[in-house]
Amino acid sequence: MSLINEDFSPMLLGETKKPFNDKEYLFEIKIDGVRALFIINNNKLIIKNKLGIDITYRYPEFQKLKFNKNIIFDGEIAALVDGKPSFEKLKARMTLKNVAKIKKISKSIQTVFLVFDIIYENKDLTSLPLIKRKDILNKYPNNDLFIKLEYILEKGHDLFKLSKNNNLEGIVAKKTDSLYYPSRRVKEWIKIKNWLSSEFIILGYKEDKDKYVATLLIGEKVNKEIKYLGTISIGKRKSDYQIIKSTEIDNKPIIKKDGYTSIKPVLKCIVEYMERTKSGKLRQPHFRGLKKR
Repeated sequence: MSLINEDFSPMLLGETKKPFNDKEYLFEIKIDGVRALFIINNNKLIIKNKLGIDITYRYPEFQKLKFNKNIIFDGEIAALVDGKPSFEKLKARMTLKNVAKIKKISKSIQTVFLVFDIIYENKDLTSLPLIKRKDILNKYPNNDLFIKLEYILEKGHDLFKLSKNNNLEGIVAKKTDSLYYPSRRVKEWIKIKNWLSSEFIILGYKEDKDKYVATLLIGEKVNKEIKYLGTISIGKRKSDYQIIKSTEIDNKPIIKKDGYTSIKPVLKCIVEYMERTKSGKLRQPHFRGLKKR
């Protein structure tokens, strides 16, 4: 049984905005978790994230998994709440280093490995088409810690609608004949995210040192009061940014932050984001433009 080269990084995804149907693709739910390779070498499990960093110590529960072959699985570590991945729950585990704290939190915030590919099984499988690798993966049974991610063929629109209706992150489209290219971002695997969109009030801006990017201070009206929400980046070359900079300065701002120039709360912007946390913060916010008056 040949040993695995553990210096291995996962294949990365391209991105597109709109879902599609295509007979050459299979479609999976995009999991909101931590991308991970599970490397089993001589019955020893090593977990690496997409940057190649060893995070085995952070998830001790997975040491219960036993396989009698040298294997590399590709998938996502997720914390499930009511059967759905919760990135907010998982965040509590993502930066811990203290062994005692990790052991304690692993009992209250349990994780699963949602596996979607197998790229090594006593030999390199990366030159096999994806659909063949799926067949090999299929013989490994699900359990409480290890769950194979289901997929459908051709019908991307249907799966995207399902992900949207269930407030999931989106879907991934993969060519059924795609080979596996470690560390490379490829067009054969495409993520299609379920972006949310809302209007927010612009409260100020900061001229960052970066010559291309500035930062906006944004808020929203709650019960007739303006509440601070957070910050978002904007390209300095955008015409919208010039409009923001020319807006009247607010000398008595309700919300102020060091380093920011406060402006009158008369402009609204459209922001796309993945989700709102319990504290009201936006995940992965993107400025999409000023709202037309």
